[in-house]
Amino acid sequence: VYPRAIKSIKPIVNEIVTMYQGDSKQAQLMAEKYSDITIARDLNDSIVEEHRNDLIDASNEEWIIIIDPDEYMLPDGCKNLLYFIGETYVPHSYYYNVDGFNLKRYNICYDDEHELRVGYLYPEMMLRAFRNYGRYTGRIHEPPRGLRKVTDVDVTLIHDTTYDSEEEVQRTLDLYKKYETAIGFDNPWRVKNGNKEKNSDS
Repeated sequence: VYPRAIKSIKPIVNEIVTMYQGDSKQAQLMAEKYSDITIARDLNDSIVEEHRNDLIDASNEEWIIIIDPDEYMLPDGCKNLLYFIGETYVPHSYYYNVDGFNLKRYNICYDDEHELRVGYLYPEMMLRAFRNYGRYTGRIHEPPRGLRKVTDVDVTLIHDTTYDSEEEVQRTLDLYKKYETAIGFDNPWRVKNGNKEKNSDS
């Protein structure tokens, strides 16, 4: 899953900053294959939300694209995202001075009853492309803060958890359960079909 995520965005980025959890072999192999991959840190038994700012700080680029190991983008989506980012520099463009984009996440996952759900909650709007001054506070599933002008764009991010092993899924659930109690759970997801509404303070 991890190589798929990296390969999907590799054509449109100048650098990739990643972190790993547990066995670092896969991350090391990808770093050797692509010379522009930087390994920021080992997550150990923490969650990625605590360390996303480390990824941003390790980057030299003006724009940040956040993608999880079980997510990927299709070539047309990558091309469209580049176009929208380019438009932020064009005076009189609708996207001029935009500093964050909500992408449309398409979920392929199993629900609590272990039934496969395809396109679940689509489009689930996720703030995943933003200028490098956006920062996280460490809450689970939060969007980056400190952005001034965020808008939705027609770019799909595919979230496919069907490749995760049962052990990986359980480990993630256990970690989130622990951190939800300790630091809180921030759910900024907004679904356009009315099933969910985005938190007003996100």
